[in-house]
Amino acid sequence: MQLAFEAPERVKRLVVANSFPAFKGDDVRNMVATWTETFRQPDGAVKRFENTWPVNASETFRQSAEGMRVYQMLHGLAAAADGASLAHAAEGALGFGTDGQLNRLEHETLFVAGTLDAVPPPALSRQMAQTAPRGHYVELPHAAHLSNVDSAQAFNAAVLSFLSDKG
Repeated sequence: MQLAFEAPERVKRLVVANSFPAFKGDDVRNMVATWTETFRQPDGAVKRFENTWPVNASETFRQSAEGMRVYQMLHGLAAAADGASLAHAAEGALGFGTDGQLNRLEHETLFVAGTLDAVPPPALSRQMAQTAPRGHYVELPHAAHLSNVDSAQAFNAAVLSFLSDKG
């Protein structure tokens, strides 16, 4: 979204999936503090991944063969990640926000949410779509936070339809 505001000529259409308009406030600061504390522990990235996997992927996907394969792949990536770097990246995101600018977003923008996403809840993506002048909203009924992973076919169909629409 930030690129669309800073260099609008470089963006034709925008897809915003399972996102927030801002990364601000006491709740977010507390959340990031928890993340960074975990990241800085030995095997912190793995601990964080293991703790959030049940929230980030739907139960149905987690129990599937594909879900188990993705879990193992992401677990391996977490094991190879540098926790201190992840902590710095999380801290660097604090204060970022486009919330006050969404009503000026001039691009066709698809906001995607998963019905099962607790962070952020679908209502937030719906509100962002309603605020953006050319916003569109799609909610994937069986998706959690990683909607592009646990509901890949539905996610891809929604995005491809939006991107190929000539209207």
